[in-house]
Amino acid sequence: EYGSEDLGYRLGELVAAGKLATTSLPASQTHAAETEWPWIRALAPPLSGWLAGAHHSFTNLAQLKIALAMFTAKVAEKLLVDRLLIPFQEANAGQRLAPDDRLRDVDAFLAGGRPPSLGGIVRLLRHTAKPFSSSDPEVLKAFRMHIRSANWRGRDLLQNRGFVDRLQNLANVRNDSAHVNEPSADETVSAISIVVDQGRPGDLFRAVGIEMPELSAAKG
Repeated sequence: EYGSEDLGYRLGELVAAGKLATTSLPASQTHAAETEWPWIRALAPPLSGWLAGAHHSFTNLAQLKIALAMFTAKVAEKLLVDRLLIPFQEANAGQRLAPDDRLRDVDAFLAGGRPPSLGGIVRLLRHTAKPFSSSDPEVLKAFRMHIRSANWRGRDLLQNRGFVDRLQNLANVRNDSAHVNEPSADETVSAISIVVDQGRPGDLFRAVGIEMPELSAAKG
């Protein structure tokens, strides 16, 4: 069961997933992506494929800015689920953390349901970034400790409000793209910079502990 805000993200996600399912890239476009963004070769499918799709969308921005938002948001969501939420679920397997109405999607995931949407993950991170309070729900206290115990340098970004705002912006742009409020090209490029920043890996990779190779994008 989801609130109206998360339901909006869920509907956006379903529309986006449907559009992505019909998108496939010929080998020439994948090769172009790996040539200009060589760092994506260090990633496994589906991330590498989604980033190749993002590259093709970026090079045809006027026509494909909606696809660009969708591809990069899916990358962000999978990185956060794989690197944060699944390990958190595994670390708390067999434990019953008291549920909280503000984090129903997280509670459902810990009970064996599907992962939260990107918007739901952002909401969790936003709560986590707030100062500690003894009244915080158990799941929030546990997730905050989970982040603080991470063994990578970029973990502090996950509790940085500016970083969380950027994730929120990506989620909003993706959600708007999946409906009728189409963002501008500049708004889309700004939103995706947390994943792809001027042809290079964005800050999200560092935040989830993925050190990308130091490869420069080719100059066109």
